Amino acid sequence: MNLVAADNEWFAIQTRVSSEKIAECSLQQLGSETMLPLLRRDPKSWRTRRNPTKALFPGYLFASLNLATQLRAAAHAHGVVRVVSAGERPLPVAPPIIESLRTRMDASGCVALDAETFRRGEIVRISAGPFEGWHGVFDGRHRAPRNFA
Repeated sequence: MNLVAADNEWFAIQTRVSSEKIAECSLQQLGSETMLPLLRRDPKSWRTRRNPTKALFPGYLFASLNLATQLRAAAHAHGVVRVVSAGERPLPVAPPIIESLRTRMDASGCVALDAETFRRGEIVRISAGPFEGWHGVFDGRHRAPRNFA
């Protein structure tokens, strides 16, 4: 990993399907610091035993870029679909989000997720995001260990 230059910002990078590691290597070859948070899978199936980790955010990783000098090369790097943007303007990721992920990552890049704190049937209130203020009933985890209903 490189040290992040003072004029660099972190950006979310959309990758081709299942090409997060290819895009990460391509961006590192361009001199960008990257962060690919991983999730450790439960080794119950042959596929999981063969590949025990997967991207925490499938199809995405983070890269520290200098927009003036690295944006065009990063957007066209092997495995990269695009730098996440609002129209033509790339959207930087807030440093506290990057730091929060980093503090949860172990040496292999796997993120430790908080243990489930809700019980099935419990009333929950959404505290942030587009559904802020809504109430619901916790139904439990579904398939991927970070998805809730």
